[in-house]
Amino acid sequence: MKLRAKKPHEELAEDIALLIEAADGYRVGRNTDLRRIRDVMDRRAKELTDVFAGGLRKKFEKTADYVINLPAIDPAAKKWSAVFLVVRFLLRIALLGFMVSLIVVTLGKDWAPWLLYTSTGILYVVFFLRWYSLVKLEEFYIQEFAKRPGRDKILRETVNRLIGKLAQVIREHDLKPKKHRLHLFKTDYEEIRVVKKPNILRDTYVVEVLVDAAG
Repeated sequence: MKLRAKKPHEELAEDIALLIEAADGYRVGRNTDLRRIRDVMDRRAKELTDVFAGGLRKKFEKTADYVINLPAIDPAAKKWSAVFLVVRFLLRIALLGFMVSLIVVTLGKDWAPWLLYTSTGILYVVFFLRWYSLVKLEEFYIQEFAKRPGRDKILRETVNRLIGKLAQVIREHDLKPKKHRLHLFKTDYEEIRVVKKPNILRDTYVVEVLVDAAG
């Protein structure tokens, strides 16, 4: 079975969504490699001329670089950033172990209850460490942005402009907003609606662009 090739405007919408989620992530310290973001902005420079008008791209890149390097100036933030990365990896292993234990229980093994209790306990510990490290990182970034509110303003403006552009692409090419939903940490943006809230397995809000609002 041959997969349908993506159309150019669908790829454009996906690239814009990537930039939106990256810029939003910088506001809370969920950092995307800036080289990857620059590659997308370079490749889409012609289509995004209006988005980055007025020198916004330079301001955005400078702010993103500042955010990425913030943990280096604070030992506690650096520690919790490392903890989060490790725990994120451990979470996958813990979930796999939990699912395996459920399968073993259905097989009726004598040691199945012990395995289930152990894997459940480990999963709870990993969830707690993940939550706590995220809280600590969020506190750090809130404090830093409070000292320099202009930085957060630049990131928010970048996201708003990109959302407007995504809405335009969706509307002009008759795309389905549902297929181009965004995963965001913040929801203080224009022209979006929240579809799903964060849960124990997902840190982000799932949002949909309001195409009519942009029209």
